Amino acid sequence: MELEKRHVVAFAQAENLICHCDYCPYLELKEMIQDESGEARVKFRSLFSRYYGMDPFVKPDFKDKFFEILFSRTGIDGNGADYSKILHLLVEGGHGFQASFVSKLVNIHVESSPIDDVHVRDLLGEKLPYTYINIDNKIDWFERHLREIKSTYEEWGKDKRIFTILERFKSKDKGLQSCHIVRLMDFLVWKVGNQNLLGR
Repeated sequence: MELEKRHVVAFAQAENLICHCDYCPYLELKEMIQDESGEARVKFRSLFSRYYGMDPFVKPDFKDKFFEILFSRTGIDGNGADYSKILHLLVEGGHGFQASFVSKLVNIHVESSPIDDVHVRDLLGEKLPYTYINIDNKIDWFERHLREIKSTYEEWGKDKRIFTILERFKSKDKGLQSCHIVRLMDFLVWKVGNQNLLGR
């Protein structure tokens, strides 16, 4: 997707508006995931659920299966993820095509893997597949969609204007200094959508 002036303006506005509550919980989650104690897992699950808006929209049995997969790193291999395996496990459990939550699950372990949500899809002009499409075709779409997000973010990050914005953003917190460019762009895209900075 071509980077337009209106995108640059919106990202600059987003960087100015973004606050600690937008990214500090994520940085905390990245530290907490290293602690495998029962107490840490309970705190992680609670913070993740609040930060990514799982409550009160998902059922307890979905959350149980979701965090079982997250903590066991099922489908996570090195710097990649088997989205098909993860999504099939959830769908077979009767939990539907929860692609956005799965992208967040993977991102906790593989930061270079982008997050997908309504704000990202609006930016790229994408829509979720129709509900009647079979699961394998939905997964094929989702994997292509994530590749497009990643390539778009990485390409835009090479632009001097976006690079400058990202550098300003990283200066807000030392924890952001080590974040992958894909995750930094995730934060900004979310803020653009959340604040309707592109006037959609």
